[in-house]
Amino acid sequence: MGEYAPSAPSNTRKEVDVLVTGFDVFLDHNANSSWLIAKSLSSELLPSPSGSTRINVHVRPRPLRVSYQYVREQLPPLLFPTNEDARKPDEGQSELHGVDSILNLRAASQSSSFEANPRNQANEDDTSNKQSPNFDFVVLIGMAAGRRYYTMETRGRRDGYIMPDVDGHRLIGDTYWNSLGAPEILETELDAGDVWRRWKEECMDEDVRPSNDAGRYLCDFSFYTALVEHWRRNSRRPVTFLHVPGETTEEHLKRGKKVAEGLVRAIAESEAGRTERKTCV
Repeated sequence: MGEYAPSAPSNTRKEVDVLVTGFDVFLDHNANSSWLIAKSLSSELLPSPSGSTRINVHVRPRPLRVSYQYVREQLPPLLFPTNEDARKPDEGQSELHGVDSILNLRAASQSSSFEANPRNQANEDDTSNKQSPNFDFVVLIGMAAGRRYYTMETRGRRDGYIMPDVDGHRLIGDTYWNSLGAPEILETELDAGDVWRRWKEECMDEDVRPSNDAGRYLCDFSFYTALVEHWRRNSRRPVTFLHVPGETTEEHLKRGKKVAEGLVRAIAESEAGRTERKTCV
């Protein structure tokens, strides 16, 4: 799966860095297809014939626990690490390749603390308080048992998490995000239509769809967590969530790998096109 942290900011190279995560087992599922697919991804993806961007894939070496508290504590430091986050290591974090560099990648150029005020009190048009993320974009992967198709989620929701996680916890009456002034719904700022078109071209034999309902469980929760961490730092939200079928046969996992890598390529090429269009303006 390659080194866990980018070696240098990607704006100096014709390549991008993407963070990918998968989930651990839960309920009566003895295996989670999202993690099996995530950990099988190639560490480097070459461009498709129509593309020009090489992609460095950084898979979190351990699956995310299907726990609200765990996701809320462990996902943000992967996206926007600070010195404060670095002092709160994940259990077993010494096993993670390059974790020190990922947690301190931006430390030299950012403040070691972050005020928990909405968007750091920044105006949406004000870029002075923006924090640079560790990765050019993020693809979270989760399992949708019973489905036979793949979906790219486009929006996450703040509330409604009443289903218990693996620790038996629910988020009934939770006000954490409300206290930050976070919106009820946050959407990806990837060009979802363009990404889906490119993704479909990459995976012509598979049923791939855009979706605006990630399900109000840990998939939706983790997606919103990633979106809101970008929002509160006044940073663009190049984040999506990939739902994959629950089958774990060798053939299904092979197909899932192809679909996931196709989505990563589609996003990279769509983002490259966006950058080119901005340059031409």
